[in-house]
Amino acid sequence: MKETEFDGNRYAFDIDVETVQAVPAYTEGIREIVVSGIPIYQTGDFKTVENLLLQGSDGDE
Repeated sequence: MKETEFDGNRYAFDIDVETVQAVPAYTEGIREIVVSGIPIYQTGDFKTVENLLLQGSDGDE
């Protein structure tokens, strides 16, 4: 994947796997990754989590 280019640049990638129960403890870190990352594959579940994280960024947590 490091060979793949996005907007003419190559990016390193990190894989992070968490249980659903762990998400509240890492909300800010996960939000930062989701908001600043470039998804190369998305599922409906990912979009659901992304939407929840973006809603929480308004201070409504």
